[in-house]
Amino acid sequence: MIAMLRQHGADPLAANHSGVTPTSLARDIVKQFDIKAFFRDVPDGPSHPPPNARPALNTGDIIPVPKGTYVWKKEFHRIFLLLVPVSGQAPTVQGELIRAAMKLTDEAYRNGNGNWDQGFDILVAFVAQTLQDSRVFTQEELQEIRQSVKAIADFERPDLNGDGSPYYILSEFAVRWCFAYPKLISRPLDRNLHR
Repeated sequence: MIAMLRQHGADPLAANHSGVTPTSLARDIVKQFDIKAFFRDVPDGPSHPPPNARPALNTGDIIPVPKGTYVWKKEFHRIFLLLVPVSGQAPTVQGELIRAAMKLTDEAYRNGNGNWDQGFDILVAFVAQTLQDSRVFTQEELQEIRQSVKAIADFERPDLNGDGSPYYILSEFAVRWCFAYPKLISRPLDRNLHR
């Protein structure tokens, strides 16, 4: 099967969503079959990213902003797919803001904040700092952001009440902030952040 696929043009360096190529997988397989033999002619080296590798947009690109009203949850998901890498930190402020909001929400809803560590402290601080923007939000909204951040930082009893939860509030404000700054802003990776 491998020989047939290769003969018909299958790319042995095409990575899947996790960045694994057929060649690297074959070289890791050592049981039962000598799969490596089918890839001896393929040099070691970089793989070709999958066609839908994330992020699809990079520093300097513009986030497509919907015209008129929008549903923030759908837009959050759309922006997430455009800006957040499959793993690791996002290279843009907008991407990292969306990634941080998603990580905080996921940790609360899926784990009850049972895995909370310094990484989550860094994420909540990043969200708080980024969203404290009086050019985008009213004073009342800035107060709501501060209250939501405080509620999330008090991680022993997360509020999981859906739309009214601090996680959803910050996620919605993250979408609004991204639409206020659609041109992607570069950010250095935080070497202390391992979430």
